[in-house]
Amino acid sequence: MGLHAANSAANFTVGRRITLGQVGSVAWQKSIEQWRRLPVEEQRRVWWALIPKQVGDSMAFEREPVDLSWLETLHNTQALPAISKPPKES
Repeated sequence: MGLHAANSAANFTVGRRITLGQVGSVAWQKSIEQWRRLPVEEQRRVWWALIPKQVGDSMAFEREPVDLSWLETLHNTQALPAISKPPKES
């Protein structure tokens, strides 16, 4: 599942950049509330789907850019890791 599929499935916006006009707004608080309302499994799927972009951003910051589609292809060969402890009840 690609990043966009995970986002649309969760109906959750991730990776949105905050502009100067939004700094004083409550947009970030709504995003946090929205994240916390997601079931634990959905949070894990979104978190897992974001890894290639986070790695790509980190590599670009280090002036070692990589092709995001290559990272996503490599990432899609891996299974979502099992969690070591059961999720907390909300």
